[in-house]
Amino acid sequence: MADETSKSDIVWKNVQETATKCSVSDFFDSVQVWIDKPQVVNRRLSGSLDVKHAFLPSENVDKLYKLLHHQRSISAWCRLVEEFAIPASSHEEEHEGGRAEVLLRRVLPRQIAKYRTLFELVIKDRSTSSISFIPIFMEKCEENDSSESEWEMTAYRFLHLQDINNKPKISLQVSCSVIDRRVQDINRSDCVVCPSIQWMKDHLLPKLKKWAENPQKQSKGSLRLISLERYTLLYQELKDKHGLELVKNWPENTDPQKFVYEDIAIATYLIILWEEEREKNNLKEKQSFVDLGCGNGLLVYILSKEGHPGLGIDVRKRKIWDFYGPGIKLEERPLDPTASGLFPNVDWLIGNHSDELTPWIPVMAARSSYRTRYFVLPCCFYDFNCKYVRQNNKTSQYRGYLDYVHKIGVVCGFEVEEDMLRIPSTKRICHIGQSRTYPEEDHEEMEIKIKAMIRERGCNIDEGQQPQTMVNTTRISKQASGDHSTEYENDNNTDGTRHLLDQSDRAYESNGAREDTGSPAAKKIALETEAHQIKTSDFKPREQTITVRNCSHLSKSLKEFIVNSVAEALLQESDSEGPKDDKDKFEGTSLNRFTSKGVLLDLWNRGRSLKLPDVAKLFDNETLKKMKNECGGIQTLLRNHRHIFQVVGGVVQLRDWRKETPGPKLTPNADVEFLKRRFDALGNTSMCWFHFNHPDGCTLLTEQCPYAHSEDELVVRPTTQYLNSL
Repeated sequence: MADETSKSDIVWKNVQETATKCSVSDFFDSVQVWIDKPQVVNRRLSGSLDVKHAFLPSENVDKLYKLLHHQRSISAWCRLVEEFAIPASSHEEEHEGGRAEVLLRRVLPRQIAKYRTLFELVIKDRSTSSISFIPIFMEKCEENDSSESEWEMTAYRFLHLQDINNKPKISLQVSCSVIDRRVQDINRSDCVVCPSIQWMKDHLLPKLKKWAENPQKQSKGSLRLISLERYTLLYQELKDKHGLELVKNWPENTDPQKFVYEDIAIATYLIILWEEEREKNNLKEKQSFVDLGCGNGLLVYILSKEGHPGLGIDVRKRKIWDFYGPGIKLEERPLDPTASGLFPNVDWLIGNHSDELTPWIPVMAARSSYRTRYFVLPCCFYDFNCKYVRQNNKTSQYRGYLDYVHKIGVVCGFEVEEDMLRIPSTKRICHIGQSRTYPEEDHEEMEIKIKAMIRERGCNIDEGQQPQTMVNTTRISKQASGDHSTEYENDNNTDGTRHLLDQSDRAYESNGAREDTGSPAAKKIALETEAHQIKTSDFKPREQTITVRNCSHLSKSLKEFIVNSVAEALLQESDSEGPKDDKDKFEGTSLNRFTSKGVLLDLWNRGRSLKLPDVAKLFDNETLKKMKNECGGIQTLLRNHRHIFQVVGGVVQLRDWRKETPGPKLTPNADVEFLKRRFDALGNTSMCWFHFNHPDGCTLLTEQCPYAHSEDELVVRPTTQYLNSL
C-alpha cells in the first residue's frame, strides 16, 4: 500500500481497503452513524456528545491539521474553530465541495468511572470525500488516573475513492506516526474510546460498508432528552447498588436479568429527567410519583430507594413485593380510570408497559391537576374502549399506536416529547408530558375537550360508561413477568364520577403512612388517599386472579382423546413409504437400525401433515367449545405435546426423532445449562407415547429416549422445589 502525503503535518497511510457499490452520499451517511451513535458498533461505549459544531472553507482544513500539535485544550480548539468558521448565513449553501464540516465530540465509555472519556475532532471534507477523526486528549477517570501517554490515541480517517478501474472503494487510513510507533507494540490502544487499528479493520470498516450499501432510515437516537453522561454514571451506580442483590433473590418465574436491568434503566432515565427538571425550575424537593399498573413493583422499589416518594398500584400482588420490605408502598387494588381528580398532589404518573391503561395515562394526568406530568412507555395496543385499530396502513402497527398515544397527550394539552430508552425490548419508545400548552385558567375548558375525545372513541364517561377494556378483563400477555394494570384515586371528585374500593386506603393508613399536612413531607399525601364512599355503579374492575389459558386446565381424558385423534388422522396416510433415495435413508448407528418394535428406521411411518383448520374438523362442536377459551386452542395443546407433534406455520405433523436429538426447548436468553439439568432430571418420569401408540414404535433406543419404554423404567417425578434448585 502506498503512502499518501498531504501538505499538512499529518501523513496518512492506507491500512485497509474494501470495494463497495455505495455512492458518496451513502458513504457519508454511514460514517455519520459512527459519529452520532458509536455504541451501536462498539458495545463498550455509551455514546458521544457534541461539544462544538461549525463549517469552514476546505482550504482551512490543512491549517487545522498543522495547528493540531500546538493546541492542547478544549477551549483553544473551540476558539480555533470559531476563528475559521463560515458565517452562519452561509450554512444553508449546498455541499459543493467548498467547505468542510467540523465537529468536536466527546466519546463516553459505558463504564465511565473505569475508563477515560475522549475529546476528538471530526472533520468531514466533501472536497476529498473524507471524514477524519483526530483525538485531542483523554480525561482522567475515577478508577484509573494513569498518565495519558500510556495509551496511543489514533488519528484515522475514512475515504470514498475510485480504484484504477474507476470502481468505488472505501479506504481506512491511519496516521503514519501512529503506525511507526506501533511497530514494537500494536496493542497500545485502550480499545474502548481509542479503537485499535485491528478492530477498525475487522469490525468498523465492514460495518460502514454494510450501512453504506444498505442505507436504512436512521432513528432519532436514544436518550435525547437527558444528559448522556449523567445517565451513564447513574446507570452503572444503580446497577452495582441494586442489580446483583435483586437478581440473586428474584422469586418470580421470569428471567431476572431482563426485568431487573430493564427497570434499573427506566429508573435511571426518570431520575435524571427529574433531576434536570428540578435544576431548570429551581425545585427543592424530589418529585413524587404513582406507578399505575406497577406489576412486580421493581421500578417503585428503585425510585423509592433513591429518595422519591412514590406508590405503586396493581390489581394483583406479586411474590416479590414481600422482598422489598415495609418501606416500599405497593397496593393491590382495582381502578376506575374515568374518575377525575385522581392524583391532584402527585407530580408524575408513570405508565410502564401499562397495557389497557396506556391511553388513559395522559388523560388521568391532565384531569388530576394542572401540575401533574406523565411518563408512558406504550406496549400493547389498546384504545379507550377496545383494542387499537391502525388507521394508516403505510405505517407499522407500533408506529401508528405511538402516534395515536402522542395525539392523546396533545389533545389533553401537553407538550409531548418522545424519546427512546436503552432497554432490552423492541418497544422502548416513551412519551413525556412535562409542560402544558394552555394557561391554568383554561383547565375546565380542557376538561370538556378531553371528554369529547374519549366520547368520540366510544366511551361516554359523562354517562358513567366504563371502558370495555377494563371490564372483567384478564391480563394474559404479562402473567409471567410483572403485569401492569391498576390505579389510584383522590377524594376531590367534583363531577360525581364513581370511585374505587376503599379497603386498601384504610389498610394503607393503618400502616402509618399518613403524614401531617403541614409538614415538609406534605407531598406524600398525594400518595395516600382518603377512604371513599362507593357509588352505585356497574363498574367491574379486572379480576385479581389471572386465568391460565394454556390448556393445562383441560381434563386429562380430553387431552388424551385429542392427542390420539390427531395422531390417528396423521397416520391414516403416509408420505414416507420408504426412502426415495440415499439421502432420505436413515442408517442409524451400529446399535440402532431398528425402532423399539423392530421396524427398520428408514421404513418408520412418519405419517402425513395436516393444516390446523383440517385438524379442527376432526372434532365436534362440544369438544371445540371446551377449548374455545384456551389461548391458541388446538394449536396450544399440540405444542404442549412437542415430544409428539411438530407445529410449524399452521401445519401439524408427527415429530420425527430420527432427525433430532432429544433435549429441552430453548428460547432466547434462556439459561441453557439449567434447562439441560432439568431435562435430565425429568428423564423416564412418563411413558413414551411413540413406543406405546405408534404402530412402528419409537425410533430411539431405550437409553436415548427421555421417556420410559416399560413400567420398570418409570421413575418418580422430582418435586418442583428440587427442579428449581438445580
